Amino acid sequence: MSLVVENVSYEYNDNGIRVKALDNVNYEFESGKFTAIAGHTGSGKSTLLRLLSGLDKSEGEITINGIPVTSKEGKSAVRMVFQYPEYQLFEATVLKDVMFGPKNLGLKNEEAEQEARKALLSVGFDEENFLKSPFGLSGGQKRLAAIAGILAMNPEVILLDEPTIGLDPAHAERVMKLFKDLQENQGKTVIMVSHSMDEIAEYADRMFVLKGGQIIGDGTPAEMFNDAGLLSNTSLDLPETLKALKKVSEKGYKPDLSKIRKKDCFEEILRVLKEAN
Repeated sequence: MSLVVENVSYEYNDNGIRVKALDNVNYEFESGKFTAIAGHTGSGKSTLLRLLSGLDKSEGEITINGIPVTSKEGKSAVRMVFQYPEYQLFEATVLKDVMFGPKNLGLKNEEAEQEARKALLSVGFDEENFLKSPFGLSGGQKRLAAIAGILAMNPEVILLDEPTIGLDPAHAERVMKLFKDLQENQGKTVIMVSHSMDEIAEYADRMFVLKGGQIIGDGTPAEMFNDAGLLSNTSLDLPETLKALKKVSEKGYKPDLSKIRKKDCFEEILRVLKEAN
């Protein structure tokens, strides 16, 4: 899979004023990796995500495997999980709702049902609820059903627009672990826009930072969060794990500040404390 952004710019009309949301962006997403896009409101994150999905057209070119993402084949390879995707549920039963996408791609009814069942089970959706109305589900169940609808179409690239917004911590963690599992164990390319620096630190392999429609930083999350100049330029917050490591460092210890995933951070703090004793 090769998802490439070349010389992409995008303007929109705001009450008669032309606003440039993206300004000559170039980027090649790593296949099978989890990439996060960070930046404050108005930086161009959501605009770029919509362009990657093929929903809007721009100056420049965005291709997947050499094919424009705006083409029918390109759109089938890239799918987006919108903010509050559960609002897109509309069928009489959960199973029919998840079957809709595969059937729209040309699968026969039996094949579509097979893909829908597989997708629902993969997100941890209870089989006893497959034939229930999606409108009677809890918020977390609706979110899982909506995500299953995307997975049933088996895209190469999954785009996430603030995927845990409105979810309680338990459901948020479950959803994020699901996408990480799809990336690590099924080879999916995952691209996420998020305001949560903790989620980026925990799940992303790579991140880039947008400001004023331009990429101003690109690297691993640890590299970006430890770049004092970048943080000063963007006012991005630090993930809680790095804050903890820095507090340990202020006490005179020397932890590895790249250990920003929860498990790694905990083990690193234990390591330096043991060494000190």
